[in-house]
Amino acid sequence: MDVGIGIALAVAVLVVVAGVVLFSRLTQIDKTVSASEGRLRSTLDTLQSDLSQVTTSSQQSLTQVNERLGALGESNARLLEETGKLGELREAFRVPGPRGGFGELLLENALRDVLPADQYTIQHSFADGSRVDAAVKIGKRLVPIDSKFPTAAFDELAAAANEDDRRRARRAFLRAVRGHVDAVATYVKPDEGTVDYALMYVPAENVFQQIVVRERGDEAGSAPADHARSRSVIITSPNTLYLYLQTIATALRGFAIERHAREIGDQVARLARDLSRVLGESAKLGGHLRHARSKYDEINRDLHRFHQRLSDAGQGADDHETRKD
Repeated sequence: MDVGIGIALAVAVLVVVAGVVLFSRLTQIDKTVSASEGRLRSTLDTLQSDLSQVTTSSQQSLTQVNERLGALGESNARLLEETGKLGELREAFRVPGPRGGFGELLLENALRDVLPADQYTIQHSFADGSRVDAAVKIGKRLVPIDSKFPTAAFDELAAAANEDDRRRARRAFLRAVRGHVDAVATYVKPDEGTVDYALMYVPAENVFQQIVVRERGDEAGSAPADHARSRSVIITSPNTLYLYLQTIATALRGFAIERHAREIGDQVARLARDLSRVLGESAKLGGHLRHARSKYDEINRDLHRFHQRLSDAGQGADDHETRKD
C-alpha cells in the first residue's frame, strides 16, 4: 500500500512537472508566435505600403505613357499629312502638265534671280510656230532653254524591284533622254538669231546625276551626255544652270562695260574735236587781238606825234607873240 501511494505521488509529481514544463513551453511558443505575428504584420504593412507606392507610380507611368501616346498620335497624324503633301508633289512631277509647269516655274525663278528682266524672255516663239520655255539675250543672239524633262522614265528606273526590271527601265530611260535631247536640239536656229547650242534644264539633281554621271553608255558615243554634245545640247541641273546664268550675267556686264567704254571714248573724241575747234578760234582771236594791239600802238604813236606837233606849233606861236611885244 505504501509502495502504491509512493508511486502515485511520484506520478503526480511527474504530471505536475510535465504540466509546468508544458505550460512554460506553450508560453514560449505563444510568445514566439506573437513575435512572428508582429513581424509578419510589419512585413505585410511594409509590403502593402510598397505595393501602394508601386501602384501609384504605375498609374503615373501609365498616365505619362497615355499622354506620350496621344502626342505620338498627333505627330503621326501630322506626318501622314506631310506624307500626303509629298505624294501630291510627286504626282505633280509624274503628271506631264503640272510637271512641265513646275520646271518652267523653277527656270523662271532662276532667271529672275540672276539676270535683268530685259535680258530674257519666257515662251519665246520661232517662225515655225514652235516655242521654247525661255531665251536669254546675249548681244544680238539668243540662248534657248528647255525645262520640260520627262521624269516618268526615271521614276520607273528608281522603282525597279529586280535586276531585269532595272535593265528594262534603264533602256527606256536612255531612250527618253535621247529623244528629249533631239527635241531640244530643234531650238537651235542660228538663222533666227540663236546661238549654236541650246540648254536642256533638268529640274532635279538626282536625275541630272543619273544622266551625266552614272549613265556612261554601253559603247563609245552612246552615253546621254555624248549624244547631247553631238546635238549641240548642254544638259544642266539647278546648280549648273545657275553657274551658266552667272557666266552669262558676267558676259552681259562685260558687254555693258565695253559699250559704255565705247560711248565714253566717242564722247572724249567729240570733246577733243570741240577743244581743237575752240583752240583754233582762240588762235584766230589771239591773232586779231595782236593785230588790234599793233594798230592801237601805231595809232597811239601817231597821236603822240600829232600832239607833239600841236605842242610845238603852240609854243612857236607864243614865242612869235612875245617877240612882237
